[in-house]
Amino acid sequence: MNRLMLMKLVVLMLYAGPLVAGLAGHGWRVVPAFVAVFLLWQIIMRPQDWPREPARWREPAQMAGAAARVAILIVIVAVLFGIGRGIGGIAGHLPEMSMALPLALSFLALPLARLIWSPEQEAEMDAFLDEAIDRINAASVEGEDPETAAREISPLLLLPDDTPDGPARAGVEAILSAGSTALRLRALMQALKAAPGHHMAVRRGLVLWAADPLVAEEYFGTALLADAFDAAEGDEPLMTLFAQNALPVIVELPRTWGDFPETARVRTAAAMATDPAAAQALGVLAEALDAAETEAPGPD
Repeated sequence: MNRLMLMKLVVLMLYAGPLVAGLAGHGWRVVPAFVAVFLLWQIIMRPQDWPREPARWREPAQMAGAAARVAILIVIVAVLFGIGRGIGGIAGHLPEMSMALPLALSFLALPLARLIWSPEQEAEMDAFLDEAIDRINAASVEGEDPETAAREISPLLLLPDDTPDGPARAGVEAILSAGSTALRLRALMQALKAAPGHHMAVRRGLVLWAADPLVAEEYFGTALLADAFDAAEGDEPLMTLFAQNALPVIVELPRTWGDFPETARVRTAAAMATDPAAAQALGVLAEALDAAETEAPGPD
């Protein structure tokens, strides 16, 4: 089980506390205790949102931001607790449960989350994206060569496999959309081909970026989606991700069918898939590609 899945389970523990307290029939006076736990979660997991210098707390923007975050936490806890009370009222409250048990369930999420996910890692990811953007802004498109392109995409290859999809896609977009996209994409594809089964975060990021209708339209004619398929090939969850995200592209923009992999390859991948979800998603995509090819205008 990877860290992202563990983190989801820990977050579930945090949110389950007030829900279970409601199911146990406790009164609304317990809500402030859960709000305090949720506030501790915010302080521990997002320390950058809470200034350490006392002087900064006198700034109106900081005070307003903190008040807004606390208000949101109160609403979240109240809603969860209210749902628990509602379910308990209909199905029957959990008998004789001490208030300490649901509170401990939420509180235990704090140290577990800190062990699994460190705020420093998130800060490093933000720094990576900031550095990538700075390099892009400073880069000169003119004169870029294959060696320069290979050097520019190298930070992507350092992304941990469990990097969340959002930062992974943002990193791919930031680096490939600057300089010579063709050279950088070629360098990235060579690196991925040389390391099958590795650089999974980059592969996911490339799939999510390429299989976006706006990106597909901007890079129309570059076979970007075929490259994304190549990056995903061999990994069924990635193939499923590609098929599910690329389907709206071919439906909305049938003229992009030439940028996709050959329909026969997609259909073969569907036939060889052992995961029913992957087989179905790839099969639907193959049918859509056939339909788009039929609709596409012929040569003049």
